[in-house]
Formats: sequence, C-alpha cells, structure tokens
Amino acid sequence: MINKQFISSIYNYCDRWCDRCSMTDSCRLFADEKEQQLTDEEQDIRNTAFWNRISENFSEAMIKLEEMSSEMGINLDDLPPAPPRIVPEIHKELINQATQYGIEVNKWLNELFDYFEESLKLNGENRQVLFDSVIDFCEVLRWYSMQIGVKISRASRRDEDEEESTYTYDQNGSAKVALLGLERSIVAFTEILKKIPQYEDPILVFLAKLAIIKQEVNHLFPGAASFKRPGFDV
Repeated sequence: MINKQFISSIYNYCDRWCDRCSMTDSCRLFADEKEQQLTDEEQDIRNTAFWNRISENFSEAMIKLEEMSSEMGINLDDLPPAPPRIVPEIHKELINQATQYGIEVNKWLNELFDYFEESLKLNGENRQVLFDSVIDFCEVLRWYSMQIGVKISRASRRDEDEEESTYTYDQNGSAKVALLGLERSIVAFTEILKKIPQYEDPILVFLAKLAIIKQEVNHLFPGAASFKRPGFDV
C-alpha cells in the first residue's frame, strides 16, 4: 500500500541535501533511509561510506534478481544487451566544463580553508567571526560542485529506444536540478565576495564559468527552467 503522505518521484529531482530539505516528510526514500538508521557518512554523497552502501545495495538487488530469474526459468546471461546510451557531442563539452568547474572549485575551497586555519592561529576571534560568516556559503559550493556536472550528464543521456515524452520529462527534470545548483552557487560566491573581497579575482572567474554553464544549460534544455519538480515547484 502506498502511503498517501509520500509524493511520488519527489526524490528523482531533488539535490539530495536532506539536512536542508523541508519536504523530507513527503519523501519515501528519506523514510526508507531513516528506517535503516544510516550514519551521517553513509548519507553523505561526498563520503566513501555513501558509495560503499550504494555498492552493497546494488549487490543485494542483483542477488535477489538472480534468484527471481532462476525461479521464473530466465537466464540473465541470455538476455540481449541494453541499448547504448546516446550523448550528443555538444552535451559532452558542457559536461566536461561542469566537471572541470567542480574539480577547480573544490581545490579552491581547500586552499581557502587552509588560509583560514592559518589565520585563526594568528588572529583568533576576529578571523573566527569571518570564517563563521562564510562557512555556510562554502558548504553550498561544496555540495553542488560535482552534482552540477552529474545532473547535466544524466539530462544528456538517452537510450536508443526510449520514448520521446519519457526522455524529455526526465531530461528537463535533471537539468532543472543542475540549474538550481548553478543559481545557488552563484549566490554563494556573491555572498563570499562581500565577506572576503581580497579573493575577488578567483571568485569572478568562477562566477563567469557558472554563468556560461547556466546559459548553455538553458540553451540545450529549454524546458528545464519551467519544469515543475514533484512536491517542490507549484
């Protein structure tokens, strides 16, 4: 029986930042993970424990699939291969740009934190106040840094035999999440610049890269901005 409190597919087009989500009561995936009593590390997409859990779940699912197939007299090895997933060349360039941005911004954040760590030793309380004023925005940048490229990649891939309506809907939903990550990263960088203007040069470079990626996402996925994510957009 489907619990009426859950919104169907709400977790397909979210940013997976459950700690900051106001819709967790409507999310079946969140409820299932809470029931499993997962650790913070196992819920953090940036942590090795998260991917270890995903791998274990996949292995368990494959075992169950093999058992069910055997009961039904189906040999999985005899099934035809899945059709290749198509990614247009122009999309590949955008994916590479977004992925490279993620790598660069994480490197910059590490350097920024090293700077604050050294400054705190020398200046103490004053630097702590400054660090506290930017840490939340840094967390935003970190969270979306690699997710933007991942969502663009998902939006760009299509099975050869996939129906146009199904593909377009999922494509726009994934691209919408990428746009949200881009917009929130732009806001985060803008706020950080106000706090530490001495980092103007690298921040302006990142803002320019984000603006270019956002423009290209809107161009390649014209339906993304108006996509209504289940539960989030009304």
